[in-house]
Amino acid sequence: MLRGFYTAAAGMMANQRMQETLSNNMSNAYTPGYKEDQGTLRAFPELLIERMGSKEIPTKNGFKVPDNGHVGSLNTGVYMQEAVPSFVQGDVKETGVGTDLALIQNSVPDESGSLFFSCAE
Repeated sequence: MLRGFYTAAAGMMANQRMQETLSNNMSNAYTPGYKEDQGTLRAFPELLIERMGSKEIPTKNGFKVPDNGHVGSLNTGVYMQEAVPSFVQGDVKETGVGTDLALIQNSVPDESGSLFFSCAE
């Protein structure tokens, strides 16, 4: 019975971390240059459940042989593995300021089309 509680608690904690990631994305939606995070959920490794017992072989001394039968697999929950930033091209908006700069993906000389801009102070 406790295994069910642990499985439910693992799911609730994973959903809470996903909710925190979404809240962070919403609060930074208008921050210039912010890249949203996308969470990835993973399941804990499956456990193979076996029935352990023994069979008695009909001999004079009552020899017992181990008997293991497969019951099935069990998954014990889910967890949020990581939050990965999304590097897709954002919206380009004209500001009317001559010193503003827009970096547009797939129009740069890099083979992957990725480009970051940094300013040194």
